[in-house]
Amino acid sequence: MPAERERLVQEILKLRDAMMCSDPLLGCDALWMELDLTIGQLRVLFCLAAQQPMTMSAIAQRLGVTLPAASNVVDKLVQAGLVTRQEDPSDRRFVRCSLTGQGQSLVQRLSHAGPMEHD
Repeated sequence: MPAERERLVQEILKLRDAMMCSDPLLGCDALWMELDLTIGQLRVLFCLAAQQPMTMSAIAQRLGVTLPAASNVVDKLVQAGLVTRQEDPSDRRFVRCSLTGQGQSLVQRLSHAGPMEHD
């Protein structure tokens, strides 16, 4: 009986995967729908993916926001384990931000998932 149960579980998982690939609401968009990130946080992640490390002032300038606003967004990403902040060894007034391995992985998965579909 346990072997039959395992076979059924595997079959159900295969069917679920097939459904997710065929339904845009369950497929690639599922990754986007599961994110607990703001648009500003996503913008920072993709900025850092394109160019890192970046200073906090460069991030603020790229996003068109104030330095404190950029700092708040980056703080949330640091807490989520997606970004690191490090003081510049040559000038402690500057903070350099980079993606963590987890942040890089997330950006890659989102890039491969493609844009979220709209009605």
